[in-house]
Amino acid sequence: MTTGEPTVETGTPDRDAQLRLLNQAYDGWGTAELLEWKYDQYPGFEPSTHSFYITQDGELAAYRRVLEKTISTGEDEVPLYILGDTAVGPSYQGQGFYSRLHEVTTERFRQRGVVGTFNRVGNITYKANLDRGWHYRTLPLRIRILDYSNVIAQYATNVVSTDSYGYAGFRAIDKYLDVRTTSGDSLALTEEGVSETWSARGLPVPVPETVLDMLVE
Repeated sequence: MTTGEPTVETGTPDRDAQLRLLNQAYDGWGTAELLEWKYDQYPGFEPSTHSFYITQDGELAAYRRVLEKTISTGEDEVPLYILGDTAVGPSYQGQGFYSRLHEVTTERFRQRGVVGTFNRVGNITYKANLDRGWHYRTLPLRIRILDYSNVIAQYATNVVSTDSYGYAGFRAIDKYLDVRTTSGDSLALTEEGVSETWSARGLPVPVPETVLDMLVE
């Protein structure tokens, strides 16, 4: 248990410890190559400005990275600071380290522009930020999917409960039909369907990609 207020430092902590902490917090966050690509090679990333961490007894206890972007209002361009990849080691959770990182980084950037974070509605961070008085906005983003065969099953699993009739319907389609895009790529509508090979398959059923766009949206 720590005493007093944790000290937040800026800069790059030990890279091995940083990667280990991120993987602990996000259950398989990624590799050293991903760390280099996402951090070192990110345009404008400056560790002394965008990287914050707390050490305890010589060990990396908590970390947060800030992304600096620019948003256009149509009339002006405003700096946007995204709080992301915040991680607290399992041994240090519940000791105020997350709150301290949040306090320091929010105060650091709120006078420079807009401070925000990307969260899925309903998750723990989303609820915690609402409790802190934050407001949320739904981003007007559209994603162009280049290969439906890689993502459609994951999307269906995310939006339909696995114990629902809808999901059972998707499983039945995976089992009895050979759903394909009009360009010829086979699709599975559930993640189980991606990994299973069914002995009974029907005739190919082409689905226009415009229909898939609507379903994903």
